[in-house]
Amino acid sequence: MVEPILSTAAITKRFGALTACDAVDFDLRAGEIHALIGPNGAGKSTFIRQITGEQVPDEGEVSFDGANINALDVPRRSAAGLARTFQISSLIDDFTALENVMLAVQGHSRRSFSFFRRAANDKALTEPAMTHLTDAGLGSRANEKAASLSHGERRQLELGMALALKPKVFLMDEPMAGIGPGGSVVLTSILDGLRAQAPILLVEHDMDAVFALADRVTVLVGGKVIAHGSVDDIRSDPQVREAYLGEGA
Repeated sequence: MVEPILSTAAITKRFGALTACDAVDFDLRAGEIHALIGPNGAGKSTFIRQITGEQVPDEGEVSFDGANINALDVPRRSAAGLARTFQISSLIDDFTALENVMLAVQGHSRRSFSFFRRAANDKALTEPAMTHLTDAGLGSRANEKAASLSHGERRQLELGMALALKPKVFLMDEPMAGIGPGGSVVLTSILDGLRAQAPILLVEHDMDAVFALADRVTVLVGGKVIAHGSVDDIRSDPQVREAYLGEGA
């Protein structure tokens, strides 16, 4: 079996008498999209925060790229290759789409960069930025200001910026939130193509997107994993249908 690039072993997080994350095992392998689903209050956000380093597990272990990362803070986990996307927009509205991605390229490379000269002439920034923007499906909008982009296009721009960080893993936090059906179809197609660049841990409420994208699905309810398996396994699981999909067993 291929060793996972990201895994958790019985991670547990308590807040007083509430166990928000209860001995959760999870793993993500190269080339795949592994979806984490569950109703509101299931513990998904607490689980993700323990992976990013915003919270430290009370018990259990988070492993990334073969090492225990429990002691690493958020910046060091990010620098190691964990890229969280779509939770908080960091776009600069007065910059073009390309300039926003150029900033991410510059930040990753730690190169000196001054906006008092024409950045458009710096091929070391513009060429990789354009590649990432194109991979995010936004190449034709490169010279549009971020403020003029639709909500779905802003999500694509955030994805282009994440690609500039050359992540080893994408942590995607509800990428379809607030996007209409057309935008969801576009973003689903883009994400489907990105798994080859880095595997994706996908937290999402849009079940059409989950079932279209996921190689595996883990279902969290009340802080506990109640099911794990393929899309077909999850669709047919009576416990999942009753607890999350809103259907009778």
